[in-house]
Amino acid sequence: MLLGTVANLAALEDLFIRGCSMLVSLPEELQNLTSLRKLLIAVCNGLTSLRLQGLSSLQSLSIQGCQSLTSLIGGLQHLTALHSLKIINCRELEYLPEGMQHLTSLRKLTIRGCEKLTCLPEGLRHVTTLEDLMCDCPSLTALPEWIGNLSSLRSLKLYKCPQLECLPEELQNLTSLKNLDIDEYNGLTSLRLQGLSSLQHLSIESCQSLTSLIGGLQHLTALEWLNIIDCPELAYLPEGMQHLTSLRTLTIRSCQKLTCLPEVMQHLTSLRHLTIWSCQKLTCLPEGLRHVTTLEDLSIGGMTPPEWIGNLSSLRRLEIEGCDKLTCLPSGLQLLTNLQRLQIWKWQSLTALPEWIGNLSSLRFLEINECPQLECLPSGLQLLTNLQRLRIQGCPQLEKRCEKEKGEDWHYISRIPQIRIGEAAPFRIVSTTSHSKLIFALLVRDFYWKAPY
Repeated sequence: MLLGTVANLAALEDLFIRGCSMLVSLPEELQNLTSLRKLLIAVCNGLTSLRLQGLSSLQSLSIQGCQSLTSLIGGLQHLTALHSLKIINCRELEYLPEGMQHLTSLRKLTIRGCEKLTCLPEGLRHVTTLEDLMCDCPSLTALPEWIGNLSSLRSLKLYKCPQLECLPEELQNLTSLKNLDIDEYNGLTSLRLQGLSSLQHLSIESCQSLTSLIGGLQHLTALEWLNIIDCPELAYLPEGMQHLTSLRTLTIRSCQKLTCLPEVMQHLTSLRHLTIWSCQKLTCLPEGLRHVTTLEDLSIGGMTPPEWIGNLSSLRRLEIEGCDKLTCLPSGLQLLTNLQRLQIWKWQSLTALPEWIGNLSSLRFLEINECPQLECLPSGLQLLTNLQRLRIQGCPQLEKRCEKEKGEDWHYISRIPQIRIGEAAPFRIVSTTSHSKLIFALLVRDFYWKAPY
């Protein structure tokens, strides 16, 4: 009755229908809402079908959490103004209606959590206006070859599609594609990267069967961001990485069979951020990396930092984790005079920090975490006049020596504005000012602090 009354509001532009568990269908009178631009239908668990006639001005349609919805019934030919269509967590929905070719203004299509949906509708091949496609459907068995017809597609995200074993070769026809995300694609064994000359962002994550990336890197000259995470069967990276001259960020994590990185990394002349973490068989950085003087951020875990690390003259942030055999920091580190942030994690054999740490004149943040053998701080720490934050956790001997006004090393660190010693201790702010507003601002900043360096 209430929805029938709403249908008389000819000027209505936005309509949200949420949590109406007794709603079985929408009244036919809704097609009279010729000014309606945005329609959201959420958590209407009694709704079994949805008729979409009329609504010629509708620009955004979102259907979420309608657990009994099995079908969308026709009417798509009227939705010629629709820009965005989202269908999320409709677990009984088995297919999308024919007639999607009439959605001539559609730019964004999101399908997530539709567990019974096995294929994309054929009509979608004609929607050449589509720019953003996200698909998260566990029962989807294949991507259609006609996906290469979507000439305007700029972003393609494929999540949680374990039944998919390959991507169609026609994907290389997507010359406008800038973002490609593949996540939890467990049936995928290889990935061909030909074409895609406009691609800027490539993320491959949690592909448990992926063994190789097959060529084509020479075409990815626009690629700026590459993520390869949790691909335990991936043994090597493809040849051709030297062509990734626009690459700014490279992240490789949890690739247990990866044994080496290409030596041609010196050609990555735009690289700014490099993360290599939890790759047990990868024990060293490639020699060619020493020539990448553009690198600003380096995070490595489970490998020994090389002596030539001092060549990375632009480095501003360095994080090193899990160097169990080293008892001291590599001497090359002292050449990193632009370094602002240094984090040392889980060095089980580290017994002392070197006096030359005082040469790191730009250092603003120092973190030492889980280094149980570390006994004391060097006097050179006093030379770090720019140091603003010090965090020491999981270092029982060192924590005792840094105890406020009692520890033997307290005088080395007492002037540092913000200090955290111990596992649960908050940052202690050292300030001589009596200005209450300034002190309050600092406290609030620390409570929500996220590292800016």
